[in-house]
Amino acid sequence: MNTDELVQAIRNLPTPKWQADREKYLVDQEAWKAQQAELEKKWKEWLGERYASDINTSGKDLIYSRAFSQGHSAGYYDIENEYIDLSEFASAFLNAAL
Repeated sequence: MNTDELVQAIRNLPTPKWQADREKYLVDQEAWKAQQAELEKKWKEWLGERYASDINTSGKDLIYSRAFSQGHSAGYYDIENEYIDLSEFASAFLNAAL
């Protein structure tokens, strides 16, 4: 799932509407968060496959964590750009170290 597909899928998620039944609203809100988390998980996997295929899972997790930290306030496209920069640096570092 690329970034465009992720953004579109999240936009298409039905957002929970406030209801008189607070418990139903909270259940709906948790379901929405779970759906978004599943979409983001697939996107994170795509980032790893696309930009960091030569890096192990732990390294990909570190790259994503840092990219998210640096780019999340500006949105998914900035997270992707940070991921690209960090994965290129990591790959260059690993190649130089070997």
